[in-house]
Amino acid sequence: MNTFYIIIELTIAFLSIAGNVLVCWAVATNTTLKNATNYFLVSLAVADILVGCLAIPFAVTISIGLQSEFYSCLFLA
Repeated sequence: MNTFYIIIELTIAFLSIAGNVLVCWAVATNTTLKNATNYFLVSLAVADILVGCLAIPFAVTISIGLQSEFYSCLFLA
């Protein structure tokens, strides 16, 4: 069960990062997409990239049960 959870979480993290990077790239390179609404979507995409890079790996680390001095559970709160 734990291995299945880790595989699913890492898959979600990878797809989240890849998809949101594509959104940021599309808005940055296409001049017709540069408007206020799409800038808001880019800010949401950046937030999702950070979730994929930081929050999901910390959640996997906590589910594995690794102890550290960093208190990553407080980071997720």
